Amino acid sequence: MRYLFGLLVAGVAFTALTFLSDRTTAAESESIESVMKKLYSKKGIFKTMKASVGEGGSDWAVYGKQSKDYVKLADALCKCKPELGTQASWDKLTKEHLDAAKALDQASTKKDLEAVKKALATLQDTCEACHENHR
Repeated sequence: MRYLFGLLVAGVAFTALTFLSDRTTAAESESIESVMKKLYSKKGIFKTMKASVGEGGSDWAVYGKQSKDYVKLADALCKCKPELGTQASWDKLTKEHLDAAKALDQASTKKDLEAVKKALATLQDTCEACHENHR
């Protein structure tokens, strides 16, 4: 009986550890394509924020969540390997993109609409530079 109980406990522990380790690496395993879709598709974070800001919106609760998600995805992009171009260029450009995402998050936290607009413009510039080298 103790043997069966020991096997049950070991099985539960193994399952729990496997589940938790899969969850902690999910952001790290994002592909370039999945990050781009989540950030820049028609319903992606960038376009929805830019449209809302352009209309004079100031839904700071939504901006706060979106900007935090933006930082996580930009960080995941830094961990990807480029299909084209050099790794050094990729590292430089994705760091600039991540820094701009962090600026967006800070601006959203401070509820500074002009800083949000500036951060969105910087993000757009970082996209264009990266695409020239890696797309």
